Amino acid sequence: MPIPAWAPLGLLPPGVHLATLADIEAHLCWNPHRAALWEGGLQFLRYLSSQGMVYGIGIGGGFTTTKPLPADVDIILDLTQASDAHQQKGCQWFNERRTEFKTTYSIDFLINLPSNSDFFSFLQYVGPKSAMQTGLKEKDLKGVLRVQSWADGLKT
Repeated sequence: MPIPAWAPLGLLPPGVHLATLADIEAHLCWNPHRAALWEGGLQFLRYLSSQGMVYGIGIGGGFTTTKPLPADVDIILDLTQASDAHQQKGCQWFNERRTEFKTTYSIDFLINLPSNSDFFSFLQYVGPKSAMQTGLKEKDLKGVLRVQSWADGLKT
């Protein structure tokens, strides 16, 4: 399931696009900086796997654009189908460990819960910085990636 071609201005076309970890590496890791960011993201996914938190994920933000030097990888952990215990763990991580995860893995950690958040939709909006750089409006849409089953794609 290849990632779609870039839309004008170096963004993914609007929508949620299915991808594999291998697709993301092949399409988005074209320089050493981006490859290093992605390696941090993979380390984070290994951590999630070790904690039994192997739910669908989303990838968004500057990493899913043609920016040569994005600041981080936005990773959404989709807990909408998770047990109550895993939803609570995700909330605790979001509230208490986001800064640690950013420092350790170069990611921005977000969670989706059944009735509380939809970061897949949120990350589709062009933010203020991107709007200023591209001439788009903050409410214009861009694409994000969804990886439904990823644990078996992790290289150890």
